[in-house]
Amino acid sequence: MNINLIDSSPDPFGHNVVYMNALLKIQGTSKIDYFIPSNIGSGMLSIIYHRYNSFFKLLHQVPEQSIAHFLYGDFFYIAPYIGKLESSKRKIIATMHKFPEQRAKQILLKNFCNKLSGIIVHSEFIQEQYFKSGITKNVFLVPYPSFYDYSHIAEKKQLREKYNISPKNAIVISALGGTRYDKGLDILIESFRFISEAIKQKILLNIVGRPEHFDEAYIRESLDKYHINNRLVLKGVSDKEFMENIRITDIMALPYRKSFSGNSGPMTEAMVNEIPLIVPGSSTLENLVKKYDIGLSFHPEDPADLAKKIEVLCTEKHYFRFIKDEGSDIRNFIKSHEMIYSRMI
Repeated sequence: MNINLIDSSPDPFGHNVVYMNALLKIQGTSKIDYFIPSNIGSGMLSIIYHRYNSFFKLLHQVPEQSIAHFLYGDFFYIAPYIGKLESSKRKIIATMHKFPEQRAKQILLKNFCNKLSGIIVHSEFIQEQYFKSGITKNVFLVPYPSFYDYSHIAEKKQLREKYNISPKNAIVISALGGTRYDKGLDILIESFRFISEAIKQKILLNIVGRPEHFDEAYIRESLDKYHINNRLVLKGVSDKEFMENIRITDIMALPYRKSFSGNSGPMTEAMVNEIPLIVPGSSTLENLVKKYDIGLSFHPEDPADLAKKIEVLCTEKHYFRFIKDEGSDIRNFIKSHEMIYSRMI
C-alpha cells in the first residue's frame, strides 16, 4: 500500500519540512505538496470553505486503497465534514499538534478525528487532552525527536567568536523561529523592563527567525526602548546556522502565549544539547520541563514573572538532570511511523 505524505502546514519553512524528509525514508512513501492560494478571503465562512475544498482536493490526489497522511491536520478540522470522510476509500491519518481551548473547536476536532483511521500526537499532555475529550480511536503517541546532527558543528567558544559575540555578554538567551504572535516575542522583550541593569548588561538576546507578526521596525524599537544587548537575524536560516544558534545559547526562552498549545522544535534541540529552558506554565512544554528536569516555568503571558525566572537562571547555580528520553530518538521516530502505517494496512 502506498503512503502519501501531505505537507499541509501553513508554514513552508517550519518543522514540517524535516518531518517530511524523515518520513520519506520509509519505503512506499511519497510526497504531495500543498499550495495555499493568496485569495482565500478573510471571513470565517470563506476560510472554512477553502479548507474543506483543499482537504478533498488533496485527498483525491491519493489513489484509492492507499494511506493519506496529513502532516498538519490542525489546518483542516474546523471545517465540518459530515459523513463524507467515512465514505473515503483511503486510510486517512493526521498529525495533530494542538488541542483547542474553545469548546466549539473541540466539538469540531472530535467530529473530524473520530472519522479518521488514526491520529498522531507528539506529547503525552496532548494525548491526554484528546482522550479526555472523547477522542480515543487510534490516537498514537510518537515523541518528537531532534532531526539534527551536531557532530560537525563547532564548539560554543569558536561560534561566539565567529558571530562577534563580546565576552562581556556572558549569557546568551535565544528566541528562535518565526516571530508569530502566539510565540510571544513581545512578552520576552518586555520582560527586560523588570530585569536589573546589572544582570541585563551580562545578557545578549539572540533573536533568529523569519519576520511574521512582529516586523523588524517594531522589534528594533522595542529592543532600543529597554536597552537590550541583542543579535537580531530576521530571516530563514539553514540547518547549519540553526544548529550554530542552538550551540551558542545558554538559556532557551519560549515565551509562548496560552494560545500556543503545540510542540516546539527549539525546545527539543535545547533538551538534546542540555540547555536550560524557560517555558510558560500550564502547557505541554511545562509538562516536559518537569518530566525531564530541564528548566523553569513562568506564569503565562506575564513579563514580570518571566523576568524573575531569567534572573534566577542568570544568577543561581542549577543542577538540572536533563533526563534523556530514549524513545524520542530519530530512528525510533521513523520506526514508530512504520508501525502505524503497517497497522493501517
